[in-house]
Amino acid sequence: MNVALQYKQQQVYGASGVGLIIILLDEGRRRVMAAERAIERRDVQAAHEHLVRAQDIVYELRGALNPDAGEIAENLRQLYDFIIAGLIEANVKKSAERLPMLAEMLETLASGWREVAR
Repeated sequence: MNVALQYKQQQVYGASGVGLIIILLDEGRRRVMAAERAIERRDVQAAHEHLVRAQDIVYELRGALNPDAGEIAENLRQLYDFIIAGLIEANVKKSAERLPMLAEMLETLASGWREVAR
């Protein structure tokens, strides 16, 4: 196993609930940006793989929402649904047009969770 993978595993295993959310949002953003680059270089397979992985991440975040949190959970669910729809559209059309906005949304969410973690 390479050192980078071991390091990443240790981050995940040692993370709090909020820490895991931040890790997922950061990885989702990284995947969206990688998909954008793949689309620009016309690497359809790589774009597809990155977009599907980003979708999986956002689906996981959506599924982990606590409905008892009320309006906050509902707002996050709607935001996650919007991001998922944008990722699906980008994958179907192989269009990077909305990907920078989606990556920024994921970064904004991660930034908010970083503040919560402090």
